[in-house]
Order: sequence, then structure tokens, then C-alpha cells
Amino acid sequence: MNFTELLTIVSNSDTGISFLQKHNIIKVSEVCENGHIMFIKGSRWRCQKRSCRKEKGLRINNWLTGSRLPIHTIVHFIYYWAREMSSVTFCKRELNMGQNAVVDWSNYLREVCVWKLENNQNKEIGGPGLFVEIDESLFVRRKNNAGRILPQQWIFGGICRETKACFIISVPDRSEKTLLPIIQRYIRPGSIILSDCWKAYNNLQQVGFKHNTVNHTYNFVDPDTGAHTQHIERLWGSAKWGNKKRRGTNRNFLESYLAEFMWRTRLGEQDAFETILKDISEFWPPL
Repeated sequence: MNFTELLTIVSNSDTGISFLQKHNIIKVSEVCENGHIMFIKGSRWRCQKRSCRKEKGLRINNWLTGSRLPIHTIVHFIYYWAREMSSVTFCKRELNMGQNAVVDWSNYLREVCVWKLENNQNKEIGGPGLFVEIDESLFVRRKNNAGRILPQQWIFGGICRETKACFIISVPDRSEKTLLPIIQRYIRPGSIILSDCWKAYNNLQQVGFKHNTVNHTYNFVDPDTGAHTQHIERLWGSAKWGNKKRRGTNRNFLESYLAEFMWRTRLGEQDAFETILKDISEFWPPL
């Protein structure tokens, strides 16, 4: 679906409500506390029985709880976010949204990504005979040694060459004590792990993995084994490019930005807009 098609379907709040009902983000039907069928009028559920006339807010007990943005604008913003077109400048111009609203709704959608990622955290990658590249990378640093002195922020990840399944997680440091339990949690035993010669990886064979290394001081590809880590390095490049486009990432939001990046990485051939709508409905089913 392109935006022109979406605009013909969702052009006002009424059609926006119908759209979100179709995607199970707003309930399709409702009954009042007296058991009567209610209908939507404006932005509220209303009982049509004259002896009752009970009302209930439409944005209660669903993902829209507490929101004030027009519902059709919410749908349009979700679309732009899914297409990675939700900059503050763009949304101010196209959706008449204020800066705080753009930031807040971006955070709401990243919360869905975090939830989705956490619900798939137990999915290991790799397996017997499959190659998994691992690496750690410095994600947050001071530019030109200027600015406030903040601790370095490392991220660690792995990618399976054959399946393209991957994981990324922020870590406090890159010691063996920190990285080894993560490797055992996310990578199936019997996998062939490929890494650089960082000392934290020295004992991988003792915990059920085959392990080949490449010494980046001398080679990008090991001349004897053919080992390299170019796939995981490309993954870092993609993650850091998103960080550069945002002109940096607030350290408090790093985990959620990584979750969004992983959510997008795992899309494959799925449409981002349809997928995030489905994930929203699962994250907060309307009650």
C-alpha cells in the first residue's frame, strides 16, 4: 500500500477508526455496563437505549489510551514511521504535528519493537554446521574528545550467514564474563563461530562451539581458513548509519533504537506498515 492508497481509505477520523478496527487496534463492538450494544459517535462509544445512554471513551483500554492526536493523523504517522519518513521536520510539514508529538509517537512505536524483540529473545541463531559471525562494536563515543565525559557504550551481536538471523544487544563491556553467557544464550551449540582474535572468545570451543578466527591486524579474510566477519561488520554499518541520520542517539533510548533496528532487520519480505499494525494489536489487544 502506498500513501495515496492509504489516503483514499483513511481521510478523516471516522475512516481512521474503521481502519484501526479492521486491524484489531480498536474494538469492533462494545456493550455498556448494563449490557446494551453501543455505537460509535464522534470519539466515544454511546448506548442508544433511551433508558440508559451510557458513554465510554473510544481511546480506553487500547493502544490509543491517553492520546489526543486525531486518529487519522495517528494512522498516517504510523505509515510514515514504517517507511522511515518520520523526521520532526517532515511530520511538522506533512502532518501538522509538534516536535513533542513526533518524539512521543516514535517512542510508542519503538516500545512495540522492544516488546516484539523481547518475545523473540529465546530464538537462538545458527546450529550444527552453520556459520555465525560475532563481533563487538563501540556505538557511543565522544566526537573529537569534546563534550561531556560519558562512559563508552558497546554493542555485541551475531549473524548467521546461511539464515541471516541475527541479534544485537548493548553490553557494559566486552569481557569474557559479559560476552560468553550471551553467546551461549543466543547461539545454538555446534555452530561454527567466526570472530576476530579478541581474547574474550578464547574459550568458545570449551563450551560447545567450533571456532575460527581472523586476525584483522594482518588480514580481512584468514588465508588458511577463509574466516571473515564482513557480514556482522555490514550489520554494524547499517545500525550506525541510522544513528548518524538521527545525529546521534540519546543514551537512554539506545536499547529502543536497537530494538527498532532489529525489528526492521527481521522484516525480510514483510511489509513494514502491515507488520507494525499487527504487532501493535498483539502488544496491546483492545479490551
